[in-house]
Amino acid sequence: MRGPRYALSVSVLGWFLLLAWGSMPRAACAQTVRVSAPERVEAEPGMVISLPVRVVATGEMTLRLDPVLPPGWSILIPPPAMSMSPGTPATRIVSIQIPSSAAAGVWRVAFRVRGQPDDTAAAGPGAEGSLPAAETEITVTERTSLTLSLVDAPSRVRAGAPVEATFAIENTGNHTASFRIEAESSLQYDTRVAPDLIELEPSARSQVQVQARTRDDLVNELTHVLRIRAQEEGERGTGEESRATTQIVPVRRPARRLEEGQLPVLFTVRGTTESGRSDAQAEFEIPATRVGDRVYSARLRGPDMRSNAAFGERDEYAAQMEGRHIGLRMGDQDYRLSDLLDTSFFAFGGELSLDRDRVQGAAFASRTRHVFPETGRAGAYVHLWPHQKVAVELNALTREKFEPGEAASIATRWLPVDGAELAAEVAHGWYDIGEGSALQLSAQGSFPWIVFSGRAETADPFFLGGIQNSERLQSSFAVRGNHWIRIEGLGRAERRFFDASRSRDRALENRLFRGGAGGSFSLGNNRLQTMLVGQFQDRRVAETGLDRQEKSVALRLNFNSRGFGLNASGETGRIVDDGFSEGTFSSVSGSAFKVMRAFSLSLTASYLEGITFFSPREQERVTVGSTLSFDAGRGLSASASAFRSRETGAFSQTFTLFDARVAASLWSNHELELRARGSQTSFSSDVRTGTFSLAYRIPFSVRAPFSGERTQTTVSFRVFDVETGEPLKGVVFVAGRTRADSDSDGLARLVLTGGEQFVLLDQESIGLDRMPTVPFPIEVGAVSQGVTDVGIVRSSRLSVRVEAGRRQTELDAALGSDLDRRALSGLVVEARMGENRFRRLTDEEGRAQFPPLVPGLWEVFLLDRSLPENYRTAPESALVELIPGGVGETVFRLEPAERRIRFVTSGTGVSVGVPGKAIGAQAAPGADAAPAPAGDGNDDMDGTEMEDAEMYGRTVRVKQGDTLFSLARQHYESQWHWVRIWLANRDVLELPDLVPAGTVLRLPATGPLTEEEWRVIRRQGDE
Repeated sequence: MRGPRYALSVSVLGWFLLLAWGSMPRAACAQTVRVSAPERVEAEPGMVISLPVRVVATGEMTLRLDPVLPPGWSILIPPPAMSMSPGTPATRIVSIQIPSSAAAGVWRVAFRVRGQPDDTAAAGPGAEGSLPAAETEITVTERTSLTLSLVDAPSRVRAGAPVEATFAIENTGNHTASFRIEAESSLQYDTRVAPDLIELEPSARSQVQVQARTRDDLVNELTHVLRIRAQEEGERGTGEESRATTQIVPVRRPARRLEEGQLPVLFTVRGTTESGRSDAQAEFEIPATRVGDRVYSARLRGPDMRSNAAFGERDEYAAQMEGRHIGLRMGDQDYRLSDLLDTSFFAFGGELSLDRDRVQGAAFASRTRHVFPETGRAGAYVHLWPHQKVAVELNALTREKFEPGEAASIATRWLPVDGAELAAEVAHGWYDIGEGSALQLSAQGSFPWIVFSGRAETADPFFLGGIQNSERLQSSFAVRGNHWIRIEGLGRAERRFFDASRSRDRALENRLFRGGAGGSFSLGNNRLQTMLVGQFQDRRVAETGLDRQEKSVALRLNFNSRGFGLNASGETGRIVDDGFSEGTFSSVSGSAFKVMRAFSLSLTASYLEGITFFSPREQERVTVGSTLSFDAGRGLSASASAFRSRETGAFSQTFTLFDARVAASLWSNHELELRARGSQTSFSSDVRTGTFSLAYRIPFSVRAPFSGERTQTTVSFRVFDVETGEPLKGVVFVAGRTRADSDSDGLARLVLTGGEQFVLLDQESIGLDRMPTVPFPIEVGAVSQGVTDVGIVRSSRLSVRVEAGRRQTELDAALGSDLDRRALSGLVVEARMGENRFRRLTDEEGRAQFPPLVPGLWEVFLLDRSLPENYRTAPESALVELIPGGVGETVFRLEPAERRIRFVTSGTGVSVGVPGKAIGAQAAPGADAAPAPAGDGNDDMDGTEMEDAEMYGRTVRVKQGDTLFSLARQHYESQWHWVRIWLANRDVLELPDLVPAGTVLRLPATGPLTEEEWRVIRRQGDE
């Protein structure tokens, strides 16, 4: 009995253990799986990285890798399932595509393992679950990249006019970066960039305005290239470039070269005839011209023809001379004081002004002409500290005939920051009708993203004789976004009282509010601008009960392309007035222009229906016009214009106008101009007029007043030895025919009387091995009022050598070749220190020798665009400190550039971008053996092969006798890859055994054949 009992006990114990095993929780099984992956990996955006994930299990089960990726990331090929054996590790290569827009930083990728034992039924319900996971930190490096493209640029510009081009810059990198923008003119014109420094977030886009000021001294038509370069702030030799090409057309032949002290004069005589009456007019004009330290300008024109002929101009007599400290203006000028006291307009008079560092003042007297009543004014102002951040202004004014009286004011101005200004002014006046005071506060500012202004004013009814508003409040702003958006607004409220009681029952009130939003869109090389504007205005006269209001909305469109432009606007609104019923109005207008070589055509049209704010009568108005002009820049220009308008309402009228002009340059820059105009007005009767004008222009020159020996400019220099600090004697400065030597104290003074522009330093007087610390020649206008210090120091030498680097030498030794010595010549080496910049080219030995340089710390680097393709320098830049009389030398090594190779996984293997023979390529099955699909073995490198990254996008032209089998053996080292070539070219190959000679075939990427490709092979074999 002992034996059976013992057997029974063992049996019961076995059943108990079996039940215990079946009732174990699934989490216990999960502990038998271990997952490992690289902890940290560095990659660039847009790369494909391949990570080995290793899995070890203690039991037999089928597992799957489940990668958890950041948003936007993807797996090229999902990893296949793994059949695990106890203790046998399995490795899967997971290829992850990093988006090119991935932001720089640390990203985390988790590899979770999901699976179940092979005997799921025996395990019971709930056996399948989630097993442990591994995590990899992927550091995406910063990538600086940008695109710079031309948006708009004129095709033709007259000489003397600015060339204005618009470029678009976009940050295509993956981090926020600041870009420095520089412009260069091929004709050495002055350029201006706005903005020249811009900060952009990834994928952000902004516009850059570039302007080049041309000169009007061209004889022949020239091609101007405006180059713009953008690079990350702080980076050297890298960046993006773009350009705009424009034809510069000369206006007329340049005037003959002026001698020293001469002023250019243009004399014009003009004759007109209209309706049987003839008139003549003469004009002398001197454009603003600098002679020495003075600027002269003048215009004398008479008699008055403004009311006699269509081409007549009013008479004008004006002259102006501005020196460094004293200015004189006479004749028809705009004489102004302050904002509160300025109620005058153009007048005839004289003004004497003084401008020093701490004080600025002027006094004037003037009388209006051609207006009624003619009013005389006299005034003076004194500005204290005008060039400082805080300034004080004192103003005084007296007036006769029109509201005679006197007034005075005191004002202050403060500049808290660059681009902003705060001002305040208080004034008091005494007049025949009474006295009064006024106060005004204002603020304005201009910053890269906003422009604003504000003004508040209050005045007694009798201030300035009651000719201005008693209360006024006005403000405006414009906000510009980083990309294209623009928001603007304007508000204004005014009130004028008609008596001293300041009663609103006897006042005139005006209010205006306007707001708009829009922006600019870049469409390739075209630009579209839109703006939606809403407006409200109100005019109320309390004494008469007049209260008129207007509400309107308008849409404006502007489209610009190269040589073509289109503008359109539409407006509709409602006007309400107590004197009549409500009325509406609507209007549309548009214009277009087209430039075709030397011709330009413009068209305009507008339509208005309804009432207007200042005319309550219903009306309809239609206008059309066109202008055709020709300017070849070779001394001949012409234009023709036609205009017609028709208005219907309480009365009807039609107006038609035709205007033509022809101008030609003759000998010695003389110019002849003919103009003709005809018009017709149909109202109660037809009125026709015809006008003919002939003008002749003669250029010559006259000597400027005070330009002889009496016009003197003194410049002073102090010369010293930089190393010892001692003054130097005998250093020679030359300006034209004037020469001066430094004395024992190192002082040299030049008295210039002939209008010299530049001061030179005689090199022999300081020694050929020495040089000044100040770059010469120096422009006279740039020399300070005091003494300019000039240090003399022994010059230094700088030598740069470029040679093949270690990696290049090893590569040459391995390949049995040598770096072409021509690659070392013609490289551009740049040395910079402050504003000083020098460039030199390397010779055949890779050496560059710079001219004598000022001692100091110089930055030296090679321009990337001059390097051979796929090469870089090590180091990228070098700092060389030059000592007086010393020689500095630096060496740059030319190395092959390291380029990231994209990894792509195919099937269960991993492909890396290293050129060479495929490793572990699948063997072709025998003729009598059926080909089998590649297994998914668990070894680390099982079923993988190397792949050439340059195979992507390759093509091959079929030769006579080629087959898909021979092409597969040649390019894939396996004849079975014929199926891959055939599947990729089904659009040109109907049958795999029919390959016409001359056909161009695409070659897909290499790699093991997939299950689908093997099925195609079997199906073709069966057929």
